[in-house]
Amino acid sequence: MLKAMFLCCLSFVVYLDSPAQNTNKIQRAYAFYKVIMPGNIPVDENGKPLNSVENMERFIYIELTGSERPAIISVLYNEVAFGAVVTAVNGFAIHAGKKAENGQDIQLTPKKGNRFWKVDLQLPNNAVMPKRDCRLIVIKGKAGYRPYKFYLYRETGLSAPDMY
Repeated sequence: MLKAMFLCCLSFVVYLDSPAQNTNKIQRAYAFYKVIMPGNIPVDENGKPLNSVENMERFIYIELTGSERPAIISVLYNEVAFGAVVTAVNGFAIHAGKKAENGQDIQLTPKKGNRFWKVDLQLPNNAVMPKRDCRLIVIKGKAGYRPYKFYLYRETGLSAPDMY
């Protein structure tokens, strides 16, 4: 009787845990930003730049198991919500760019059986762009019917191409 009860409980636990193996949760993530300065900057009579506006482009590479498109609900940078557009990344290794501080190439390779997806971030019209090197990034997503949060604590600055 005790053995039958143990097997029943064990099978119940395995049944409840089985969907967790097939969920599409984020395994690893890498956040990047590029600061893009306009090529021609207007100047005043003394040659000082007028209203030089820098554009910041932010994106994240996420690594997931399986090939199903991830369900990203929102991305928060220091509690500023961004819109997220998820696109598949073709190929095995990714060349993300070069680090801004030392020019070192950044190559990303997924673990066996995993796949990369690129999340392009778009700031809403009336929001203020968070500072560079954001220290708290929260990706909210859904794996099956269960919501989850993935935390990133670092963002890497990439060198932007020269604009003319």
